[in-house]
Amino acid sequence: MTDVPGSGRAAASHEAMACPSTRIPLIAPGSEPPEVTPVYEYYRRAVGVVPRYIQLLAHVPAIANSWMTFDRDVKIGALRGGETERVRFQVLAILKTSLINVCNN
Repeated sequence: MTDVPGSGRAAASHEAMACPSTRIPLIAPGSEPPEVTPVYEYYRRAVGVVPRYIQLLAHVPAIANSWMTFDRDVKIGALRGGETERVRFQVLAILKTSLINVCNN
């Protein structure tokens, strides 16, 4: 670990940030509960893979379904509606939060 300048805390190493392990095991595609199969299929179609955070949320199907609805209706809906500026701000907010939390996933 190295210090994050000005933050008063340590940053994760490059190795740890490349693919950090989760405290809760991920549910790999193909082994998901039937309740979240539609969520996994949606992300496969939308982005080509099932993101790791969705594999984590799959432990609670209601949360995975709620997140998919939010993602589809707010984020992807804005992009398809031509609201590129809004989508850019959403992505910047996500990135800034990740940077503050020293997280890349």
